[in-house]
Amino acid sequence: MLRADVETDLELTCDRCAKTFMRPFSLRIETLLATELSGEEETDDIVLLEGTELDVDELVRTDFILGMDTKHLCREDCKGLCPGCGVNLNEAECRCKPEIDPRFDALRQLLDPE
Repeated sequence: MLRADVETDLELTCDRCAKTFMRPFSLRIETLLATELSGEEETDDIVLLEGTELDVDELVRTDFILGMDTKHLCREDCKGLCPGCGVNLNEAECRCKPEIDPRFDALRQLLDPE
């Protein structure tokens, strides 16, 4: 049995606002090791050793990537970027004028008194 605790600080980019931020990351790895399998089918749960050595880098890298979040946010309430002007909505207000869909022009004429 191989047991390892991995701890590091990740430098990530927010998926909403593209701001770089740091986040601590920890992972516990537990893997069964064997030199041979007798009467069992090969499985991803057991790592077969080639001789007496183990490529720990590959094993840790795979578990590390699979243990990471799929979405990285600088904070839970991140507002992201304005799709029109690209301003970071966490830092400033958007100055874009709201665009009205031209398909609604007929409805707008009903509301205008002129």
